[in-house]
Amino acid sequence: MDIARIISKSMEAGATMALIRTGNASPEISQRKAEKIYGKWFTDAVKRGRLTPCRTGEGAHGTRWFSVNEILAYELTEITRAEVIFK
Repeated sequence: MDIARIISKSMEAGATMALIRTGNASPEISQRKAEKIYGKWFTDAVKRGRLTPCRTGEGAHGTRWFSVNEILAYELTEITRAEVIFK
């Protein structure tokens, strides 16, 4: 099991949540920005319905906003689950 990877992602999630709670980062991220930051696994998770927008902008092509907390929690869950399955 790659404990270092799990610890690293846990620390990243904790630091991000601290920034959000202190008002230094937004609790939401647009789909476009999330795809740039998190890459293919994020896009795949949205397509499979694992991650859903917490709000959608107005109009037919409104911006889809996702919860950063949900994204990080899902990522950590997937990493942990993958490590357990491959063990």
